[in-house]
Amino acid sequence: MRSRARLHELGPRMGIPEGRALELSLLGDADVRNPRYDQAVRDRVRIGEGGRPYMTYRDAMELAMQFQPGDPTNPARDFLREVRLAIIEELKIPAGGEDRIKAYTAVGTPLDQLHGVDGFFVITKEGVQVPVTIDVTLREKGPRADLFVGTLPDSREDEERYLQIIEEIAVFIVSKFHERYRLARERGERGSSQRLEAAE
Repeated sequence: MRSRARLHELGPRMGIPEGRALELSLLGDADVRNPRYDQAVRDRVRIGEGGRPYMTYRDAMELAMQFQPGDPTNPARDFLREVRLAIIEELKIPAGGEDRIKAYTAVGTPLDQLHGVDGFFVITKEGVQVPVTIDVTLREKGPRADLFVGTLPDSREDEERYLQIIEEIAVFIVSKFHERYRLARERGERGSSQRLEAAE
């Protein structure tokens, strides 16, 4: 069984957003208002059992990657940016190599709606792209993402605890990256077109 982690359970506090508002505050949403988005969705939709529309995990991830609200190497949301920087530090990426780590939101996309993934980080090494997925939630769900992220302390009120959680999340993501990268190497997967299925 694939491992998942919930690194902290701080619970809702006054002034801290919950549910969809929590997802948006931590990750922002994908660029679903882009005029090309609807056509891109139609191009990837398949008809599943019972005639219901469906999108594969891989197609949903690629769609989310295509419709980001900004640069995945410099995300606008503090949470994504700070976790990304902590991953770079944990991996000891030398200057100039930081673009190998990208942070994506999937909020509002089929990856979120059909597959339960709100965001993900992609780490590239030797042409192998390894995604590690997160689900921002206040309630326990089935094992759909690698990591569940609940509420965080306000960084202005408890910066030390906030940064500790960011570091814990980065350590988990790096650990999952090493596990998946090792598997990819054993399977001989190489090249920028190779992407592991993070939730399978």
